[in-house]
Amino acid sequence: MSLLQFLKQQIFLPLMQLAIRCLLLPGLMLDDWLAGRRLKRLGDVVSIDRINTADDGAFCVFHLYQPYGVPKNVLGAIAALKRLGVQVVAVTNTPLPADDLERLRPHLHTFIQRRNFGRDFGGYRRGVLHVLDHHKPTRLLILNDSLFFAERGLEAFFKGLCNNSPFVGASENHELSHHVGSYALSFGPEVFADPRFRKYWDEYRSTELRPEVIWKGEAALSKLVIRTMKIKPKIIFSLQRLGVALEQASWRELAISAARMPLGYGGQNPLRQLVKDARKPARDVLPMSKAKLLDNAGLTLPIGADELIAEMTAQYRSEVERDLLAYVYRGSQIHWGSLLLTQYLEMPIIKLDLVLRSIYSIGELKNFAPFMTSDEFAEFHHLVTVRGEPLKHGTLKQKLMMMTGLM
Repeated sequence: MSLLQFLKQQIFLPLMQLAIRCLLLPGLMLDDWLAGRRLKRLGDVVSIDRINTADDGAFCVFHLYQPYGVPKNVLGAIAALKRLGVQVVAVTNTPLPADDLERLRPHLHTFIQRRNFGRDFGGYRRGVLHVLDHHKPTRLLILNDSLFFAERGLEAFFKGLCNNSPFVGASENHELSHHVGSYALSFGPEVFADPRFRKYWDEYRSTELRPEVIWKGEAALSKLVIRTMKIKPKIIFSLQRLGVALEQASWRELAISAARMPLGYGGQNPLRQLVKDARKPARDVLPMSKAKLLDNAGLTLPIGADELIAEMTAQYRSEVERDLLAYVYRGSQIHWGSLLLTQYLEMPIIKLDLVLRSIYSIGELKNFAPFMTSDEFAEFHHLVTVRGEPLKHGTLKQKLMMMTGLM
């Protein structure tokens, strides 16, 4: 990286983002404060409908935000939880169409409608406190519908969330601070019976400001369990598991995976080099003998040509594996590693904002198709693209908010 690039990425861009945040935040904070006051005056809950009489067992607080109706994949996920004996407490921030509610009712323990303020953590808070106050859970799961739930691997994933580990998460995030993604969490009694867990939810203040939700919601919850309670999370779709799967993959599978990574992937890509070579004039790609290749490279290692080529191939493979893992590690692993985790670990959950956050282009979504049925992919494609891409299609305010992490 040149000095100019370093200054641009590490100094100029952060300063520009800070300036934009300072411009936008006062108005957003005022709107948030006024909405919070209104929520306090009117109350959080609109209605609570208890459908099932079960009082103990595994409970799942499933937050919904579906003003246009519940997608088939979400209904399938809730039904799958029900089949595994999990009592689902659905918390919605918006009214659901009557037909959708009727389809959901056979799979629900309780349905809670609350006012539309506080994003997913506002709904989590209401659902968690309801379960702790009125039931005797043996396990507490937290899920939301910011995910697409594919059938492939879904039951195994839910069983993983229901194991006996004190703290289980789907994946991690190392951007800004290490925390476990809050879209899929699971707690044992070692956590939810701790008074500090209850205190956290009692004191959590709902907000619409995305940075506040991340820091005081997602990151703070992980910090409470990991650092304060000293409980290490069990990550189902971990980088360690992905690394092992990449090591066991064939060289062909790795090359194809590297070629299918998003446009922003800058790592080793064997197929890209083949394409470049294919575009060269014929005189530049004349066949070269192994001896001439080694001679041109100035290599005089005391091993045979075939052995040396094998070693070079192994090194290249190792570089591809390293670059793929480094790409996933750069931030939210469920975002950057979505395709790799889906392909190699049968991860059934895919974030619906891959296009919204410009991580995948619309043309790259087809790479997920082999891991879904045709009907699933059609629904997935619609849900991922329906909101457009703010940096291309949004208003100036939306573009600025997306650039600075406020959206």
